[in-house]
Amino acid sequence: MIEEADSQLVSKTVEAILQHHGDALDVYRIPEQHQVVLVVNQAHARITNGGFQFLLEREDADFELCKLMSTAHEKIGAERAHRAFSKFLRGFLWIRPTAPIAKPLNRLRLPLSIVKALLGFETADTLYFDSSDETYGCLAKYIRTHSVAFPRSAAE
Repeated sequence: MIEEADSQLVSKTVEAILQHHGDALDVYRIPEQHQVVLVVNQAHARITNGGFQFLLEREDADFELCKLMSTAHEKIGAERAHRAFSKFLRGFLWIRPTAPIAKPLNRLRLPLSIVKALLGFETADTLYFDSSDETYGCLAKYIRTHSVAFPRSAAE
């Protein structure tokens, strides 16, 4: 279970970062600590609400962003979540969302993942779901450790 203090800290920090960078936010051009917090938070929200499938179905689906999310999980020390990303990135042919064949092939991923999970195999989805609370705790710890790097309202 996610600790209330961790949840509040992450929420306040994300809000402060978004407010600090405004509408011109480009996740690839902001300070590394801000980037790590935003992409881990975004990955956590997306994956826990729809699995890795949710990363594939969005209009803004991006392989580079998925790699960045993986690296960010590693940086906060969320080993199992990072392993889930590695499994996802290695175990599935990435098809760009703009390709005509993308939607039908990417939609196969979720049913295959469910079948594998029901058969007892560890999938990227099950691994991430099992580690989601731990991941959030790691993110809160990362924020506390790097508190000076965040906009003032986040540390208060």
